[in-house]
Amino acid sequence: MPGLIGLLLLFVLAIGGAIAFSVYLLRVNPEPALPTAPSPAPFRVVFHQAGKLWLAGSKASPRVLADVPAGIASRITAMSLAPDGRHVLLISEAGGFHGWLLAAPNATPEPLPLPPRAMGPGPWRYIAISWRNGRTPNVLLAAGVIDDPRAVVARFDAGSGGVVSAGWTALGVLAGQPLSLAPPADQIALLETEPAAADFAAQSAVRLQRLDGSQPRVAWHAVGGTPPAALLWAPDGGTVAVVGAHGLAIQKSSGRTVRVVSDGIPPVSFSRQGDSVAYLSGSQGSWRIHVLRLHGEYEHVFAVPDAHAPRWLGWTPDERALVYLSGTTLWEIAPDSGAATRLAGGVSGQIAGIGPAGAPFTP
Repeated sequence: MPGLIGLLLLFVLAIGGAIAFSVYLLRVNPEPALPTAPSPAPFRVVFHQAGKLWLAGSKASPRVLADVPAGIASRITAMSLAPDGRHVLLISEAGGFHGWLLAAPNATPEPLPLPPRAMGPGPWRYIAISWRNGRTPNVLLAAGVIDDPRAVVARFDAGSGGVVSAGWTALGVLAGQPLSLAPPADQIALLETEPAAADFAAQSAVRLQRLDGSQPRVAWHAVGGTPPAALLWAPDGGTVAVVGAHGLAIQKSSGRTVRVVSDGIPPVSFSRQGDSVAYLSGSQGSWRIHVLRLHGEYEHVFAVPDAHAPRWLGWTPDERALVYLSGTTLWEIAPDSGAATRLAGGVSGQIAGIGPAGAPFTP
């Protein structure tokens, strides 16, 4: 019997030792490291500052690209770089919409035609721009009252001689305030509001519809509160980001909610393939960047590289990095880890966009 008891004790000790040893191995075994994202292909950021177009970006020190004629530079209120880096659109809203298309950095800015008188009297207001196929500028314009204006979509094209021609799609009188134009230039977003009455609170809704008014659908709706200020689209038009006093709502265009972020703020940027969206949340001095992968609906969250106010956010053309402007500092940020590299300082002007290195405006 003592021998049997001894054998049992040895068996128990062996099992206990094995269990302890197994636990020890599990505790010290590290988690597999996340793969490091490859560096982005060379890119350039174009911005307007002190009457000049400037370049900054990867593997390039900031430098002047071209002068903007003084008579235009002092009037610019908005500008946009074609995603392929081949054109820049300059916009002024002083006394109504005026625009110029630049086909080369040192070319003469070509004025954009205004809507024909048959579409109604001006002045016309600039609402939004989209670059169809990454190279053709389409501009949404409105005239008249804010809530029910006349609207038109202009499609601009620079001919071989440099003169800009335009095609027009008249939208008639809209039943709401136009907010934005979808990237394919086939849909618009309208803000519809109902004021409070008797026992009913004010309501607001964002409706998406095709240019001919067909296929309307409500993408966002709220009772009470302040109506949203902006709507941004994914490149394919399938996902939208609604920005306002409520924070940030990321929705499918069908109306299905993906994320609601009460402290979310712009800037917001969809990747060029439309599978990711980057946005900010937080408050002054403690901002965070979110990168939401739309297909799996999972996200990375990380602190911004400095405490200055966020001004602009965009994706590199190959989607391997984010470019972030805070205060006057431009950063390149890895979207999986948040690792930040300083690209340039002293950027106080307005950013036109980001494009691949090697194009006319992004050499």
